Amino acid sequence: MPSLTSDIIGRIKRLPLRPSAASALMPLFEAVSNSLHAVQDRFGDEAQKKGEIEIVAHRRAAGVDAGHIGGFTISDNGVGLTRENFDSFLKPDSQYKISRFRSHTRRTDSFFI
Repeated sequence: MPSLTSDIIGRIKRLPLRPSAASALMPLFEAVSNSLHAVQDRFGDEAQKKGEIEIVAHRRAAGVDAGHIGGFTISDNGVGLTRENFDSFLKPDSQYKISRFRSHTRRTDSFFI
C-alpha cells in the first residue's frame, strides 16, 4: 500500500515567516512551550509552585561572532518526553497539542543557531 511521506525541509521553507528577530526565536518559543506543557502535565494545579524551567543562552567563544548567542538549552522538571509527545513530534503538522495552545498561557531541549 502506498504511504504519504513529507519533505520537512521543503515544508519549513514554505512557512510564511519573514526573517525577523521573532521568527528566528520560534524554536526557543516552541521549546519553552514544550517545557510549560511538561511541567503542567507533571504537577497539574501545582505547576506554578513546583515547576522549574531553566533557559541557558550559549555565547560563541571565538571568531567574528564571539560573544553573540549561538544557542540555548531549556531544562525542566516536567514529565519528560512521553510516547505520545514523541509520536506527535514524528508526525508533520500534528494536531496533538492544538487545544493546549488555545488554553494556556527533567527533559532537555537543546538547539543551536
